[in-house]
Amino acid sequence: MKKTLFFSLLVVTLLLAACGKSTPVPTPTPMSTPTVIATAVPTMPVATATVAISQNDKGNFVLTAKQESGIEGVPAGLTASGDLYRGKLEAPVTITEYSDYQCPFCSRVIPTEEKIYEAYVKTGKIKFVFRNFPLDSLHPQARQAAEVALCAGVQGKFWPMHDKLFKAQQTWSGKSDFRSTFTNFAKELGLDTKQFDTCLAAQPFQDRINADQKAGIGQGVRGTPAFFVNEWFISGAQPYEAFDQHIQDALAGKKPEPTPTLTYAQTHPFAPDPDHQHYTYLGDPYMGNPKAPLVIMELSDYQGENCRKHELKVMPELKKKYVDTGKVMIVFKHVLGYSKSLPAAEAAECAGEQGQFYLMTAKLFAESDQWIKGDETKLFADYARALNLDVDKFNACLQNGDTANKVQLDNQIARRIGVRDTPSFLFIEHNRVVDRIPGYLPLAQWEKLLEQVLGSK
Repeated sequence: MKKTLFFSLLVVTLLLAACGKSTPVPTPTPMSTPTVIATAVPTMPVATATVAISQNDKGNFVLTAKQESGIEGVPAGLTASGDLYRGKLEAPVTITEYSDYQCPFCSRVIPTEEKIYEAYVKTGKIKFVFRNFPLDSLHPQARQAAEVALCAGVQGKFWPMHDKLFKAQQTWSGKSDFRSTFTNFAKELGLDTKQFDTCLAAQPFQDRINADQKAGIGQGVRGTPAFFVNEWFISGAQPYEAFDQHIQDALAGKKPEPTPTLTYAQTHPFAPDPDHQHYTYLGDPYMGNPKAPLVIMELSDYQGENCRKHELKVMPELKKKYVDTGKVMIVFKHVLGYSKSLPAAEAAECAGEQGQFYLMTAKLFAESDQWIKGDETKLFADYARALNLDVDKFNACLQNGDTANKVQLDNQIARRIGVRDTPSFLFIEHNRVVDRIPGYLPLAQWEKLLEQVLGSK
């Protein structure tokens, strides 16, 4: 059974974020913005985003060619392709940042960026380019904030507004009166607030924001912040030293090694593994049609009460209505939050080795009051016997440690991607996470949500 082969790939896959479509989720708890862990990114030249900077059907809002940089002695403006930059236009190295104004990690990288400006931008060695990558399903105000900065750019103050939005992120992010805060920012920067508010109401820069996202996706960007130092890729709020090394490489004319060609298993992580029945290439048990339009990854804990409620009260109906009809494929990953979570997860995986993962899962949740309080080793063997499994083979599987490694790897992945509540669910389309549901939802809300998601296809 594959245990670690696809660990990095899976983390990357689960950290993908939606770039335009956001499924309504009943009052979810916001999670930290995911960042890409692995660097399986095409090492191609930074793509040029074709951006609209002239009149459009929502009004004549034009970014001025000359912008205030907000940094003494540093020029700013628009590149020939319309990108907003600050620094020397002819600088030998370009840092292109893809960012989300509501992303907490994007604001945390500011101290690193300030060091880069001091060491390289002010000395004319680096030009800094900013592109929008709002993670709409995680940060519903990020796209509005992008419009705020661009509307300030109509009056030549994109960068001062950009800086203010990040540095004062906690004053507007998640607040109900965030629009009035944006207007106050405009006043503080000396903008014509009437023109600013008119621009903001028109939302004229959606095409530009979408073009930024498209360029980022084409380069393999899946989380924020993401940077390209010429062709060197840096993911997340990394320290200055991580940038400095790549800056030195870029200044020396070096280029990253070409990305190896991905295998079929790596490009189709949720496809069935022909060598492991009822499991995906990533080593996860699944049920449903692998060609279903929606993959739901369930991250669950056998000892969790809300996980039990979901399995006993919600899952049977979801299976009947959506899984058995080919609309949804479900894959399962383990989260370990209690003293007996690990042995229970091992029991499910060992049953899975004999093709009965989900029958054992149902048994474990239904009988959780017994094994949590009793002798789980004996009871698990009894469950295996009741499911007509080879009990000797089942017990040997529990003892050899292979399933423990797999389960613990699942738990590491869950923690890396910010899972705090169980059960949690990731909605995945085309290997990209488009929504998260943290916690238990009753059946009626699940049905409403899935009808919305599936009805949009």
